[in-house]
Amino acid sequence: MTFLVAPDSFKGTYSAADVAAAIGAGIEDGGGRVIQLPVADGGEGTFDALCRSLRASAVTVEALNSWGEQLPPTAEPVLSAQSVTTADSAAPGLLSSPM
Repeated sequence: MTFLVAPDSFKGTYSAADVAAAIGAGIEDGGGRVIQLPVADGGEGTFDALCRSLRASAVTVEALNSWGEQLPPTAEPVLSAQSVTTADSAAPGLLSSPM
């Protein structure tokens, strides 16, 4: 029998990939077949789950906020040669708004 193992992370302890591997190992020890698909709910671990599921790689990018100020370099997943998906709201300056 084949099982789909698609857990979220255990907040602050194990990543979704670690949890999937542990559950999968138990199923395989019992003679089952496993497909691992770590997931995330938009919080902690989303970046890693996105990179893994899309076979994307993280690269460091530099950006300016809306006021032209340099932001600290951040790692972002590259999905293709033409696209980069930001992992947070820092790039457009939402976290540094002078409101």
